[in-house]
Amino acid sequence: LPIFVTGAFTLLLFASAFWREWQETNTTEENARELVKHRMADEQHRIEQLIRSENESLLIEEIAQFGSIPEVSLLALVDETGKVILSAQSLLVGNSMQNALPEFDMEHLKLIQNSRLLVMDFDSSRNSLLAYQPITLAASPGQIRPNSVGGLLLKYDLTPAKRITRQKVVITIFTELGFTLVVMVALILMLRIWLSRPLEYLQDLVNK
Repeated sequence: LPIFVTGAFTLLLFASAFWREWQETNTTEENARELVKHRMADEQHRIEQLIRSENESLLIEEIAQFGSIPEVSLLALVDETGKVILSAQSLLVGNSMQNALPEFDMEHLKLIQNSRLLVMDFDSSRNSLLAYQPITLAASPGQIRPNSVGGLLLKYDLTPAKRITRQKVVITIFTELGFTLVVMVALILMLRIWLSRPLEYLQDLVNK
């Protein structure tokens, strides 16, 4: 009986661990979405101000600083056609989205150009969050107000956060499993004392 209880409890513990990891992973993803949402809104404001002031050096510095964040694996500012204007990865500048940024979808760029709203989506592995923030570009010669909309494209890496989540779940499950085994061993010893010894005593009486 104790062995059966131990096995059943262990299975229940592992099932609980998988459920807990799923919940923690969802929380990690939601926290990342909120963080990226607020950060991209801030960057939109700063970048558009620098574009209006025609301060290219500060604009380059702003992109470089944002791109230096460890979780930011890719950052690029593209024009209305999807051509990379600026990037934390300088080799991407001058290339098209299709060639330089295969992770990103041109349809999403068109979507933010029409809606003027941030769009976010996970990649196929769900280990990276892809964000598209609309950016109002500089006015063309002869234009009174700018009407061209490009995009700030961000690839945010969730791998470190998810790794920490898994480590916490593993530590928790082994701690609980160890505690369970200690309790089960104590229960087996108690049953042996309370049941086995009286039965042995009765058996000795019968043998006599």
